[in-house]
Amino acid sequence: MPAISVWCTPIDSKPKRRLFDLLKSQGLQANQDVTFLTDGGEEIRALAERVTPESEHVLDWFHITMRVTVLCQYARGVAHHDEAAGTKLLADLERIKWLLWHGNQHRAGQTISFFLDEVDGLEVDYPNLSKFARAAQEFSVYIASNVGRLINYGERFRAAERSS
Repeated sequence: MPAISVWCTPIDSKPKRRLFDLLKSQGLQANQDVTFLTDGGEEIRALAERVTPESEHVLDWFHITMRVTVLCQYARGVAHHDEAAGTKLLADLERIKWLLWHGNQHRAGQTISFFLDEVDGLEVDYPNLSKFARAAQEFSVYIASNVGRLINYGERFRAAERSS
């Protein structure tokens, strides 16, 4: 089945019907497996489950990397004030990204937890430190609440399947 992009707005009065009609127009058969790449939001996941209960939900790699990119920007800011701490944080973020790309949820979760402790323990005169700590905490919650939707993105990439 070809890739289909669907955008549902909060004011959509009949999103289930619109999604079903779109999938049907693309040749969806009864009981066909469908994979949804989502941002992890509950609304779209619930909508997709109502339309196709046996569907697979995968956290879109793009949304993971967007959040990691923001954290890297903060870590680079820390590096301007403490080069060693910033370099360590950037290395940790690369490790987290690698673990997530390869579907190692358990070790990624542990590494994210250690990363949070490092960010919380920073003692640098960085003006965006509180924003950095909040973004790191939000990332941790985001990954933890979507752990069941994380896959081995590298394997999927090598199989020429979409991950984003």
